[in-house]
Amino acid sequence: MAHRGGDFFALAKRWFIDPSTLFFDIDRSIPFREGSHLGNLLIQSVRLSVSILIGYALFFLCRRTPKRIWLFILTLIGGPVVALVLPDVIFGGRRSSLARYWIPCYVGIQLSVAYLLATQVASPSFSKRTVWRALGAVLIMGGVVSCTINSQAEMWWNKGDGSAGLRAARIINQAAHPLLIIAAEDTYLGKTIALSRLLEPKVRLRLVVDPNMLRIPDGFTNVFLFRPSDRLRQKLEKEGHYKVEAVSLPAQLWRVVREPYPGA
Repeated sequence: MAHRGGDFFALAKRWFIDPSTLFFDIDRSIPFREGSHLGNLLIQSVRLSVSILIGYALFFLCRRTPKRIWLFILTLIGGPVVALVLPDVIFGGRRSSLARYWIPCYVGIQLSVAYLLATQVASPSFSKRTVWRALGAVLIMGGVVSCTINSQAEMWWNKGDGSAGLRAARIINQAAHPLLIIAAEDTYLGKTIALSRLLEPKVRLRLVVDPNMLRIPDGFTNVFLFRPSDRLRQKLEKEGHYKVEAVSLPAQLWRVVREPYPGA
């Protein structure tokens, strides 16, 4: 299914914005960004400047290196475009929004910029050497600052929707006598397992291989499901005398509430 206009525009922005974060990735931590035209203008200016630098580095690479070299770099960059962007455009989806799939492309971009800087800082022209050395220092400093900031963050943008797991963990950790049910059949099993490392020792986990065999033990005040499959939710609601209700929006974390038996 093809993208709607708004979804496609948001996805396309990621294609052009994410490469700039290879050198400066601090905009999500700037306190004055939200609601500030000046902050947004500064961020967009930095992104545009880095994008121009990347474009010029690729142009310089193609003009100054043998074909076998620039073709190798362009293959690194173009591979993810063919493998991710084209399927998203033709069939729909968000494969190209996941930064981890773009690593070959990012390596190609960094090699291109590194070649440009290494060539220009050795220029016979003193003024050109000075400008490019200053630019190289700014890029290195931007990388150091970016790594320092995001290494201390609980969650970063390149983790996709991982922030949902962080919000869910906070809710579960605050609950009394919590139990988290993990369904082995769930397509989000990996995300649920990743969630477990954020949970406090008081939280108990129960792995369910077959939803039809699920039995919720007594002694737990709060029972949660994280991104459960429809099959698991329907089984609890129809056969187990439970009500399953969303705790967070969008619906990622669900709470299982025992309903009274008819006539009780």
